Amino acid sequence: MPTFQQPLPGPRKPPGPRKPPGPRKPPAVIPDWLVNPDEMLPLDEERVTRLKAYLGEDGPDLSANNAESTDDAETKDPAPAGSTQEVAAKVQYLYGDDLGHGRVNWRPIPTHRNYPPKFDLINKDSGYVVRRTSQGVDYPWEMHSVIVRSPHIMKLLREILSDYPGVSPEVDHLTLDKPFKPMLHHWDDFCQAIERSDDFTKQHVEGFVIFLKEELAPYFEALKNADAHGIIEHQNLWTIFAPHQLVWTDLKHHHSIGPQEAWEAVSGRVVLDAALWRGKVKNRGDSPNADSLPKTEREILICSPLIKGYSLTSKKWYKLFVDNVSDIIWDNSFSGLVLNNTEKDLLLGFAHTKLSMTTDFDDLGVIILLSGPPGVGKTMTVESIANMMHVPLYPLSAGELGSDATKVENHLRQALVYCKEWNAVLLLDESDVFLQKRSATDLQRNELVSIFLRLLEYYDGMMFLTTNRIKTMDPAFQSRIDLTIHYPDFEAAVKDAITVKSCLPIIRQAYLECNEGGISTGPRLVMAVTDSGDQGQWLTGKYPAKGFFGSKFSSNFSANLNKGLPATISTISLYSDQTGQLEAVVEANALTAIKTAGSAAVATELLSRNDSSRLAIIGSGVQAFDQVLAICAIRVIREVSVYDLDPARAEKFIGFLKEVDGFSAETKVAQSAEAAVSEADIVCTCTTSRKPVFKGSALRPGTHVNAIGSYSPEMQEIDFDTVTRASCIFTEHVDGLWAAAGDILQPFNKGLIEKGKVKGSLGDLLSGSVSGRKSQDEITLYESVGSAVLDLALAVEAYHSVSNATKSNI
Repeated sequence: MPTFQQPLPGPRKPPGPRKPPGPRKPPAVIPDWLVNPDEMLPLDEERVTRLKAYLGEDGPDLSANNAESTDDAETKDPAPAGSTQEVAAKVQYLYGDDLGHGRVNWRPIPTHRNYPPKFDLINKDSGYVVRRTSQGVDYPWEMHSVIVRSPHIMKLLREILSDYPGVSPEVDHLTLDKPFKPMLHHWDDFCQAIERSDDFTKQHVEGFVIFLKEELAPYFEALKNADAHGIIEHQNLWTIFAPHQLVWTDLKHHHSIGPQEAWEAVSGRVVLDAALWRGKVKNRGDSPNADSLPKTEREILICSPLIKGYSLTSKKWYKLFVDNVSDIIWDNSFSGLVLNNTEKDLLLGFAHTKLSMTTDFDDLGVIILLSGPPGVGKTMTVESIANMMHVPLYPLSAGELGSDATKVENHLRQALVYCKEWNAVLLLDESDVFLQKRSATDLQRNELVSIFLRLLEYYDGMMFLTTNRIKTMDPAFQSRIDLTIHYPDFEAAVKDAITVKSCLPIIRQAYLECNEGGISTGPRLVMAVTDSGDQGQWLTGKYPAKGFFGSKFSSNFSANLNKGLPATISTISLYSDQTGQLEAVVEANALTAIKTAGSAAVATELLSRNDSSRLAIIGSGVQAFDQVLAICAIRVIREVSVYDLDPARAEKFIGFLKEVDGFSAETKVAQSAEAAVSEADIVCTCTTSRKPVFKGSALRPGTHVNAIGSYSPEMQEIDFDTVTRASCIFTEHVDGLWAAAGDILQPFNKGLIEKGKVKGSLGDLLSGSVSGRKSQDEITLYESVGSAVLDLALAVEAYHSVSNATKSNI
């Protein structure tokens, strides 16, 4: 018996490429016994000798193909009981010409002569049948397949090949084709199954095992060499990788000059919908129901790490890394919207109605129009409703759609299809171009309006439209809109709630409470928001006495001036310190201007001479206007001198001042910044300049300076002379000054001033813990860096004031 634990036979030279042998000279006379089938007798020793003489020395070994290989074998006497001949599985050989396309004419003898087909070609008692084929007289007989018929061998094969693809061991007889891949891949299992068998089975399969070992020897040798040298010929690669075996390797990257995929960071919400992506891409040849069965764990392991997703921000399909995609955490921001309760209930009612619609009524769309000026919370309202409904928000603006009628219609149709598939809320922002009244002269706009009207007719989802010009809306839309909500001008509401004069006591109280620990602030965060150097900053604070904590974001987008948009953007978010819920988002542009002016006014009250009457304003923007009004509320100002790089702008600024009720000071446009400050008792710089806007040497003794515009270490609105000449420096928050005030940091870093020159905060001055001006000739300096203390205090006051008056979101 062979040792089955040693599957590799002795070395054997792998067969080389097939070459037709040289011509073999046939015998002069072909014997009748080979030609006449009727004379085909059992292959006794004499016939085997004659057949070998005919076939030549290269013919197959016929010693095993004895008399039992023919139909007459049943007439022979059985072998002695218990002999090996009785126990071992009998082998039969068949030969055939390879006719192509899997067609073979099998014969019991190795001949290319015509042979009449027989119905029972295979012996009934054969344990396995070895079949060889040849392509012609000049080609050798090569292994083709083996048919396993023995029930004992089949029992072993069923044990080891039950899950092998393409093999069905449940049948009575199994055909294994060369190169016998299933047996090579499960050779160890086969040997172990034999070892577990009884002695009869071991003896019965001995010949079959020897046959397989001889056939698989070249492949065992290839595996042995591959294990020793780490390399294998491609034709033998199958010997390493069995079916269903997981294989992985590191990808060897190389430089390339050809086209490549580019990867980019994608943030925001995405919709994962491979089915819709396939419908858009029209994948070639994929069956719509292909591979619909659930994946096994092994199959999941080899799934692609990429998944197709649609970005709701960029409106593009991406291949996204699965590891970087997470479920959406839906917030409850709708409860934090400070809308009129009636309007809030209406929005909730429409949303719940749409969610609860049955299939009988799901073709009814809901269209809601939100009207109001920019920055009043229209978009936030829609976002909060989508979050409350737990559905995607598909935002679309008129700028994204363009003005070409065909492209607009295609983009809108695509958006409507996606929204229907995902049950998404559609937001069409800045929809004025589609809602505007049609005219007899603007045919292009008329076409856009007509397209939009036609698509609205058949939309069965939930759509929000926003506009700030509702008076110009085409009458045809009125019948198609289910609900209209008007938002007030919240900036005007903030200005009405908080004025320059009314903010002064609030600011004084906030500084005092901050000094006593009643208001706390967090660190300032500053970062670049544009490639051109525009920066954004975040301030945080907590006001327990009022029940709020909050954050302020402010930034300066210089390019907005060329787009007709505000250059400064600022918002304050208020949260309940009991629940953490967002209570309000305050439009902070107007509030910031009032706060900054009010803080400068308090500083002027504490640090300027009581008889100060002449004011110099450098810069004539929005901030400068509130500075003049705030300082006029503290001191009796008789003269205001304004300098701006653009004299016409300064003239226009003065015109606005003269329109203010109660303003009586004389005004003039200064020819230079130095001319303005040289005559002033109080100087206010209100610019975003990164270089000094006047020479400190022009300041006269006793002047007080409010430096307002600098808010980052790189900015320097006042020069070194101004800082060194000042006897004391105060600010809103000392830590904030050393973090962001370029006016102070730059001379300090050069060793021109010491930290002790910064005496403290305005809260310190108000509490009396430090003193300010000590003589009439001192130059005093207030460096404004911003403070979440005042932002939080004024935002809370504005929130309560407007909320109590109008019950509207500010």
